[in-house]
Amino acid sequence: MKLFQGKGFQVIYSKESEELQLAMDFLSQVHRHLRVEYKDRRAFLTPFVHLLADPGKKHGMKGVSRLARTLYLLVDFMDADGGTNTLNARCIESELYRLYNELYPEA
Repeated sequence: MKLFQGKGFQVIYSKESEELQLAMDFLSQVHRHLRVEYKDRRAFLTPFVHLLADPGKKHGMKGVSRLARTLYLLVDFMDADGGTNTLNARCIESELYRLYNELYPEA
C-alpha cells in the first residue's frame, strides 16, 4: 500500500497506473494554495475583518468560524517561525479575533 497525502485529504493505493498519476496530478493542482507569509498576514486579513464586523452588535463579528475554515482550505498562512508550518483553522480564527480587537477596541 502507498499513500498520497495533501492538505486535508489522503489517497491510499496499491499499484501505480497512468490513471492514478493523472488523478494525483489533478489533486495536486487543485490543492495548490495561495501562500501568505507571517509579515503579510495582517494586511491580508484586515479586509475580511471589516466585512465580518457585525453592525447589529455593539462589539462583535459574524461568520468568523466559517471564514476561518474556508481560508484554511484556500490559503497557507505561514507560521511566524519561518519554517514550513501553516496555521490551522482554529489559529486563523484566533488571528481574525485578535485583529478585530486591535481594529475595533471596545470603548
